[in-house]
Parts: sequence; structure tokens; C-alpha cells
Amino acid sequence: MRARVIPVVQVADRYMVKTKAFKEQTYVGDAVNAVKIFNEKQADELVLLDIEATSKRRPIDFGFIEDVVSEAFMPVAYGGGVTTSADARRLFEVGVEKVAINSATFASPEVVSAIAEEYGAQAVVASLDVERRRFGAEQVRCPDRRKGPDPVAWAAALAAAGAGELLVTSAADEGSRAGMNLELIRRIRAAVSIPIIAHGGAGTLAHLTEARDAGAAALAAGTMFTFHGPRRAVLIQYPTPEQLDDALGTGIEGWVFEDIEGEGK
Repeated sequence: MRARVIPVVQVADRYMVKTKAFKEQTYVGDAVNAVKIFNEKQADELVLLDIEATSKRRPIDFGFIEDVVSEAFMPVAYGGGVTTSADARRLFEVGVEKVAINSATFASPEVVSAIAEEYGAQAVVASLDVERRRFGAEQVRCPDRRKGPDPVAWAAALAAAGAGELLVTSAADEGSRAGMNLELIRRIRAAVSIPIIAHGGAGTLAHLTEARDAGAAALAAGTMFTFHGPRRAVLIQYPTPEQLDDALGTGIEGWVFEDIEGEGK
């Protein structure tokens, strides 16, 4: 089977937004409508992230999540404010298939084990956001901004805790469309046996192919599937099954859409 290709839908206040390097938040539109389009385009899976649930200490909006998931015909992973097995239980009840846990792993690493033991490792996606420090050093971003752990060591710890997958986001590359952090993927792949979802920097199908070749089992992207052209016009898009089979089977140089005047971007 080819690698899974997963749109990442970021939400804030129930609206779909898009960030760049976790900054420059841009309003995109209605999240439910975006999910409907990804349905029509036969997306493999979907990651739904409430990017303000933790930072603004908001409770998980289960009603909104149920509205989104009810329109999704593909598996959905949700992340944002998940801290307990009870949170996971309610999310599964409204139709989420996987929970993505990030900030809570620092305060209570055993939450990964607890959810995995109760619902199975396949239901737990441990998420780590990797940022670059001075002189190229990398560390995992912590919620309280203290010095974070080494990403390879932290990935191994999360895998040992029982996570079924790792969502690895290269924070500096997120939203850039300039290519993914292949060396980071390779390093983590060498340290863990569970699947890696690579995220951050994808702009073409060739970038996804490169990440697959570096060891990622799944490729996630937000900007690539949200904006079109150099002016970043909003256009929810996703490659056809044939394009994905070609790209992730034999590799191609890129992925070109036509704009309304017929000029490729």
C-alpha cells in the first residue's frame, strides 16, 4: 500500500485557519465545508487540530468536533486540549478515530499509556513539534517554553509509552511549501518502530515522495492543500488517486493545478 496523504485542518474559534511556522495565523473559512471538499476528493485521512485549546485553556468543543466528524467519510484524528482518558472517550463517542496528544505528554506522560491500554495503540497519535534553535540544534517545543527534549529521544519515549503513531511537525518549515525536514524524519525513523506522520514544509508531491523515502509512513500537509499560487488564494485541494499512486509509487517532479485563466501555478 502507498503512504497515506493526510490534510491537516487547523481551527480556532470554530473557524479554519492556517499558520506559518506556527505564526501568521490566516483565516481560511468554514471547517465543515473544507471537510466536505476533502471527502469529495477522497482524502485518505484527516487531522483536525484546535490550535488554541491548550494555549487559551479552552475546554474541548465536543459539539463542534461532532459536527465536523459527521461530515467526514475518512478517519479523523483530533488534537487540542486532550489531557485524559475521559477526553479520549468522549472524542471516540462523537466519531473521532484517533486522538493526538501533545502538550499533555509533558505534564503527564502516562496519559499516552492510559489511553493506549484502554483503547489500543492504534487510537493514540503522539504529537511533537520540533523547533530549531541556535546553530541548527533541534528540540521539542514545550508548552511552558522551557528547554525541550531532544526530538529523537522524546519520540522514542512516546513510542515506549504506547503511542501507535507519531505526528512529527517541523515547526520552522510549517507552512513554507519549501520542502520537509528529511533529516529529522530519518533520525526519528531510525529510533522507533511505529509509523511516523511527517508534517511541515510540503509544497509539491515530490516533497511528499522525499519524505516517504526518508522513512515516513504517512505525509501530512496543510498549506499545500489550502492555498493556491504565489498570492496564497484559498483553494481547498487534494491530488487525485492517480496522482498519488504515480507520485508515491514511482515519483514525479511536482504537482500543478490550473487556475481559472488556465495558467499553471
